[in-house]
Amino acid sequence: YLNNRYDSVDIVFLVFLNNHDMDGLINHFEDLQSEKIVNLYKMMATMQFFCGGLPLIYYGEENGLDVKRGAGNRRDMEFVEKYSGIRSFYKDLIRLKRYSLLKGKFSSEIENGLLKLKIERNKGAIMAIINREDRDIEIKIAEQNIKVEQLNVVIFELSDGRINYIIPR
Repeated sequence: YLNNRYDSVDIVFLVFLNNHDMDGLINHFEDLQSEKIVNLYKMMATMQFFCGGLPLIYYGEENGLDVKRGAGNRRDMEFVEKYSGIRSFYKDLIRLKRYSLLKGKFSSEIENGLLKLKIERNKGAIMAIINREDRDIEIKIAEQNIKVEQLNVVIFELSDGRINYIIPR
């Protein structure tokens, strides 16, 4: 689905995780510890930014705002970062989308519990690896071992057989 979608949407197609008319996505993961909520936000935001179109960040989402159910979504934005690390992650994704993710050939695959997203550009590629499992997984790319912690994301540039980590730095 992701492979076909990237080429078929226009750059101005809006991609959002939450909005005021939908139940908040994070509500589907109730009773999780804060660390897992942060990791889920990171995984979902990574897919949002790597997919074709323009990511729309629902107000407060970049701070870990708990988007409620129904009418609970229509309230003032919370400017305080609820979960540490989400805002800086969104800033990194915004910078990455602006300078690296708008053009290229998109591909995705699922392998051994990992979702691999790749955008090939004229010079190298940008890759995101999302670990959907409750265990750390190590894989080899370009003859280098990459460890992706449980329920987490690694984003890097692959150029001339070298890996340059973007997230984590």
